[in-house]
This record gives sequence, structure tokens and C-alpha cells, in this order.
Amino acid sequence: MIREPEVYHDLITTLFQDYQIPIFVDEKRTMLNHPLIETVRSLLDVIEGNWRYDAVFRLLKAGFIPEGDGENKLDQEAIDELENYVLEYGVRGRSRWLSEKHGSFNALKDLINPHKPIGNYPLKTGSMPIANE
Repeated sequence: MIREPEVYHDLITTLFQDYQIPIFVDEKRTMLNHPLIETVRSLLDVIEGNWRYDAVFRLLKAGFIPEGDGENKLDQEAIDELENYVLEYGVRGRSRWLSEKHGSFNALKDLINPHKPIGNYPLKTGSMPIANE
């Protein structure tokens, strides 16, 4: 036991790990940045905030959205590609996400199905197809 655990916490944890000694440090930690809490907060923010860009990508990057398997993976690379698409075309709000013209939601579906190009844009390995304006 120590009087000021916050002062020694990092040092003790590092030393015990270096010497492979199991340790449990009982400390209060905020749940605000926990991935599950961040997912719930982001989901509510997406719904309440009309699908704002930051809320959507905070939700996707929180780590609780299943990646899928096989060729339809929504991994970090796919999320980054979608984010670039959304930034390039200025997709903001629910109506733009679901519209046929910009079709960001459709781009997401096509992104996780890489064998189907969007519009006439040629597919390159590792890149996201871009919808025609």
C-alpha cells in the first residue's frame, strides 16, 4: 500500500512488467473513454445529431462494429477509405448519407464488396471506388 498511488502507478506497473511479476493495481478509472461507452455515446450522437461526420466515424472507429469476414470486411483500412470519400465529397447529414446521388451508404456497401465498382470508376487494389457526380 502506498499513500499516493497516482504518483507511483506508472513506475510500479513498468517495473513489475519488466520483471514479469503479476500485479493488480486497484484504481478508479473513468469509463468515459471505454470503447463500449464510446460506441453507445457515438451511436446516440449519430441518431440525435443527424448523422454528423465526426459522430459516424467515432462510431465506426470505436471498435465494436463487427468487421465481417471474407471479402466483405469493414476493417480500419475500409473505414479510412470511406472517411476520405466522405471528406472529398462533403457528405454531411442523414439525407446525404442515404441519397442516391452521393450514396455514401451505398459507397460503404460497395466498399465492403470490392468486386462491384461504383459508376465508371476503375477499381484499383486497396482503393475505394468514387461515385460519379
